[in-house]
Amino acid sequence: MQHQGIKRAIAYSLKPHQLHLCGLSNQVNSVQLLRDYLLGKNEEKSAREILNNFKVALAYYQVIANVLGLNDCYDNRVMEIYWLGNPDFVIDKQELKKAIKVIIHHDFPQLREKEVEELITKAPSDTILHHSFHVLFSLQLEQKKDKFLEQQLNNCLILAGKVVEIRNLNHITVECQPVIIVNNLYQIGFIKKTKVDWDKDLIPKLKIGQFVSLHFGTAIEILTEKQVENLRLCIQKNLDAFNARK
Repeated sequence: MQHQGIKRAIAYSLKPHQLHLCGLSNQVNSVQLLRDYLLGKNEEKSAREILNNFKVALAYYQVIANVLGLNDCYDNRVMEIYWLGNPDFVIDKQELKKAIKVIIHHDFPQLREKEVEELITKAPSDTILHHSFHVLFSLQLEQKKDKFLEQQLNNCLILAGKVVEIRNLNHITVECQPVIIVNNLYQIGFIKKTKVDWDKDLIPKLKIGQFVSLHFGTAIEILTEKQVENLRLCIQKNLDAFNARK
């Protein structure tokens, strides 16, 4: 039986990895090996070895697993919290600091330790440990917040989309609410229709009216109503926290 947590980690990371945004860009055949695991054609060991090079995501997984008392940071419960969110998940600020430090070292390897500590203080304290925190904090480090970033922001965030049309074997149309920037503040926008990629091999039983998670313009998995709500609450909470730092 395949490891469901590892499958989820791959599903959400594969597209950004293809775009050389995470993992090792020179890892031979890594994209194909990860996809093969999703399709049941590869062994768990090689998938883990590749995922362990996704250093930033790994840092978050390890922090969440530690809080939950889990030995395996790829446990499916960890994936649920990080990618889809749990608004009731409480974490010690020192634990969050560990993950933040990895982000800063990854994005700004030239900084000295004192400078790293100063950047850590810029992270809002009233946040939820969820993928949206990582996206917003990374953009804050880049000191950017403008209209040009809306597409990048919504590509990086995990959004929920309601399937309204199955166009063909490669695309579907969904209704979703992207995050917009108004007067230099983040907010959840109005519902809009958008076309996204759909891999029938990975989501074979998709139906009109179902909700799917979206990442980099790709449908990742079918969501329950509870997961849709958790995702919305976590994103809104983190948007509010980062807006308050203005």
